[in-house]
Amino acid sequence: MQLYQFLLYVLVITTLLIVSSCAQLNVKQGIYHYRVGNFVQALDILRPMAEKGNTEAQYYLGEMYVSSSVLPRDYNEAEIWWRKAATAGHNLAKTKMGLIRTMGYGIRKDLNSAETWFLGAARSGEPSAQYNLALLYEKSTPTPQWEKSLPWYEAAAKQNLRIAQIRLTQIYDRIDDVKNPEKAIHWLKEVTKKGAANETISFSSLLHYDKTLGFVHGTYSAEQSIRHYLHTSYVEAQLKLADYYLHGDGPVKKNPKKAFAYYSELARGGNLQAMTHLGDLFASGVGVKKDEEKAMKLYNEAARRKYAPALSKIAKVYEQGNESIPENSRQALQWYMTAAKSGNAEAQLHLGNIYEQGNEVGKDFITAYMWYNIAARSDNTVVANKAKARLETIVEQLTPTQLFEAERRIASQQP
Repeated sequence: MQLYQFLLYVLVITTLLIVSSCAQLNVKQGIYHYRVGNFVQALDILRPMAEKGNTEAQYYLGEMYVSSSVLPRDYNEAEIWWRKAATAGHNLAKTKMGLIRTMGYGIRKDLNSAETWFLGAARSGEPSAQYNLALLYEKSTPTPQWEKSLPWYEAAAKQNLRIAQIRLTQIYDRIDDVKNPEKAIHWLKEVTKKGAANETISFSSLLHYDKTLGFVHGTYSAEQSIRHYLHTSYVEAQLKLADYYLHGDGPVKKNPKKAFAYYSELARGGNLQAMTHLGDLFASGVGVKKDEEKAMKLYNEAARRKYAPALSKIAKVYEQGNESIPENSRQALQWYMTAAKSGNAEAQLHLGNIYEQGNEVGKDFITAYMWYNIAARSDNTVVANKAKARLETIVEQLTPTQLFEAERRIASQQP
């Protein structure tokens, strides 16, 4: 009798495991069909499983109500299925409940309720919820709640969520109240690690914040904004880390060879700023064997794509000359002019000096005043201050008629 009961128990358990495995297999098939756009097949599989209480099926059925072509977009219906899954402990469903309350999709916007849903998923380790909660604490009140926000950014970042790592580099580098150079460098390094980013997070699970629109989510433009933010911020992180290694700023030990490696990778990807910096390293022999021909080739490639700082670099090469290129002041003037007209403040300042001193051109205080005035408006404070200082001197050399002519040229931005 005991043997019979034991065999019956084994049979029941085995049957339940087989049924459970078949159910999970069906759900995985449904999810696959959903992800590849076979929405009819996905719906046929997921709806019956959702009605039987499978939380994965419930979550994806909710997704289908907002992002498939076979069901009308209906956030109220989506919420029903997400709530079922969330109540049973599904963390992405909890995240979606937080999102729809943040945005007010189908219901009244309720940030307190959003916080509760995000918090539930975040405490269970869901990185997208941790990031959204951190963003909510940072942006939903007039003053950022850093004591609440930063720990959740850190939690998501430690799970290799790149968007959280990037935000931490920016916060610790730029925000005076919480500035921390050591932490900024730490997360810069994490951002730039190859293969470390958690790329499995769906953008549809993430909030984004726009200065004009506030919280945005779910739309094509919102997802494009996140993609653009991730790409530009990743490149910015690589450039910043390369600069730190080049100069030995803050807690980073000077290492020109590492700077060269970062600039090289970015230059191969077509980044014009890195291309120009790489030219500087070849020109000076810092971090790499000196090669002025390679430097000029890099400058020319960036200049061909209208990158103003590269135009100014070429001008300087012609102005000073080197072992490969003889001095050519006329060429230098032409390149400085092109760079200045492209908005390069250093070239504008230099042209002002050329026309003030009369180097290779006759002295022309009107044109000098014009270029100094334009340079003085630059965001480059060092250049702007130098230009302002020269303006104070040169304005004394101009008659009222000449000053009028200089202002006219400035208005038209024509020398």
